[in-house]
Amino acid sequence: MAMEIFDFDCDCDWGTELAGDEETVPEQLRHRHSKDRAVMMKKKAQIAPKGSSRSSKWKGVTKHKITSRWEAHLWDATFERRKSSKSGRQRGRQVYLGGWQSELDAARAYDLASLRYFGTRSPLNFPRENYADELKIMQEYTCADWVAEIRRKSSGFSRGRSRFRGVTSHKGKNSKGKWEARIGRVMGNKYLYLGTFPSERAAAEAYDLAALRFRDSKAVTNFDRSNYSEEDIKNAANDAKIV
Repeated sequence: MAMEIFDFDCDCDWGTELAGDEETVPEQLRHRHSKDRAVMMKKKAQIAPKGSSRSSKWKGVTKHKITSRWEAHLWDATFERRKSSKSGRQRGRQVYLGGWQSELDAARAYDLASLRYFGTRSPLNFPRENYADELKIMQEYTCADWVAEIRRKSSGFSRGRSRFRGVTSHKGKNSKGKWEARIGRVMGNKYLYLGTFPSERAAAEAYDLAALRFRDSKAVTNFDRSNYSEEDIKNAANDAKIV
């Protein structure tokens, strides 16, 4: 679970003695000063210091203390919180990008998310040239959908994922063996549910047809376009539901 990291620095100088003659300072106040300092030091110790086993030299990467997987997170400062936020913050949230066996894979996940959220000027772990292929397709996704794509490739992703774009296993009554297809950012930036299918490939083909219909030459498909007729593309997603 993503955790917010708070800054425990304050204006108090915990390394100095209380001002004034020690004998003139009430015992209760000296005790409270000592107790507060102990609590503050304990809280600081809970944040993994730089160079510890949980830190990483890569931006946006930390090691989970229980699973030992390397996790990637991104801070989205543009997100507007509800007024009832307990933290008191009005903007910003931490976006979880998945857990990874490799520290380098986690660093790469951060880069891919950062490029979609903040563009090519964002500071990255690796050269932007490494992501030439991804840069061509990521703009077809919303930030949320792109994060979902990144998570899907992580070692912490739940069972039921598909190797095909736009496809997941169907969850529901009598759903064993069925697959569902969805596509986003079409028909005026809407999200379409394309239905359930008896096989993973059938769901992937339904996604391809919808992508070809709504995105034409910009479509990124699971299979080659030559697999589909113009008539099939024209009639694709007629029964899709807006979600």
